[in-house]
Amino acid sequence: MFQPNARLNGQSSNWLGTDRGTSLNVGVSTRGRSRCHGSGAAVGRGTCNRAIKKPGDYAHSIRTDNTNRFVFVPHLGTDQVFQFLFDEKSGRLTANTPPVLQLKQGAGPRHLIVSPDNRFVYLLNELTGMVTTLSLDPNTGTLKELDSVSALPADTKLGPGMPRGAVGTPGQAPRNTDNDIWASDLHLTPNGRFLYAAERTSSTLGAFRVDTASGKLTYLGSTPTERQPRGFNIDPTRRFVVVSGEQSDTISSYVIDAETGAPKPIGRYPTGKGANWVEIVAFD
Repeated sequence: MFQPNARLNGQSSNWLGTDRGTSLNVGVSTRGRSRCHGSGAAVGRGTCNRAIKKPGDYAHSIRTDNTNRFVFVPHLGTDQVFQFLFDEKSGRLTANTPPVLQLKQGAGPRHLIVSPDNRFVYLLNELTGMVTTLSLDPNTGTLKELDSVSALPADTKLGPGMPRGAVGTPGQAPRNTDNDIWASDLHLTPNGRFLYAAERTSSTLGAFRVDTASGKLTYLGSTPTERQPRGFNIDPTRRFVVVSGEQSDTISSYVIDAETGAPKPIGRYPTGKGANWVEIVAFD
């Protein structure tokens, strides 16, 4: 679940979700605070366990693994992924050993998603448009970098970006960002065979084939989509993708080719301007 601008320890948060047991909320703010908040009967509605950690500026999302024992926080400002142990009974976060995975300078880790078999974590880097495959140790909950593949074609004219807080720095002329890579979101199909990543400057959706044995990705191509795609999602049947654009007044839906993974556009629908997130809910 995503909820922009919720208050987290007095600061605006940019990500709020639940743990795998749905008894706790977990969230981060761009100032880097991560927090667990009880919302189920096991903890008591509205009870805060005060387990607050401070990774630093530009934390962008927070995820638990599929076993609900480990938590990961990508940190765009320091090019790190913070690694935590998670106690689902108390909601407490404890720094893992090592506490961070260090990535290449200027990568800008933003969003991540865990493979269905819990063996791999896929990390989208906002500033380079690279999707990094990380192996997940099932015993320690630590990550190891395996490989990275771009969500953009080889002939792209875009180059590495900078954290958007650096745009228009006081005392300096605004920096031109027209050719900056500005990746936003990524999702896996429920069967783990295909992965998609959105890039906002080119307004495209990059597609990848996933080798489920090794975790390696193969870039398949990019599809034009809504202008400045901030959020998208894949439906539970793994047949469709729905994409929203921050500078568009419509959303687009695509059917996923079951063999090739290519998204084929099937419709556009009015939403009003500024749409930035998509959730798809299935009812029995």
